[in-house]
Amino acid sequence: KGMQCNGQLEVLHCIENDVGEVGKENVGEDRELAASLSALEGIAMALTTQGCLLRVLNLSGNNIGPAGAACIAKGLATSPQLELLDLSNNLLGVAGANHIAVALTQNTALQVLNLNATQIARAGLRAILSALAHNDTLSVLFALGTVGPSALSE
Repeated sequence: KGMQCNGQLEVLHCIENDVGEVGKENVGEDRELAASLSALEGIAMALTTQGCLLRVLNLSGNNIGPAGAACIAKGLATSPQLELLDLSNNLLGVAGANHIAVALTQNTALQVLNLNATQIARAGLRAILSALAHNDTLSVLFALGTVGPSALSE
């Protein structure tokens, strides 16, 4: 079941609510992991729903990892109205950045993307920057502190 869009909600700040999957991978937390991914899939589904007016989506600090980024990327790819996406302070990693990069090649609305402190490393940042060759709407990219500990293993 997707998040319901009432046709009026334009801005959603869901900050530090732990809706991501990181930290829920341990044995016995499968239900929490499934619920987290289901919530992110619901948000992604809402982004593609006709009549949804959501222009600003702030998911900063929610322990979103690569699987959660994949969910959000599905919605981002075809969202006709989302102008600002804030995924800062999450643990997207290179795999998560790759999902977002693919979505950017298809998206025609996003103007601002915040990837500050997401540990996407150099490879993830390169994927994002390469995707911008196929995207003419993104005008602001925040990428402060994106090269985190995962860069050591590159």
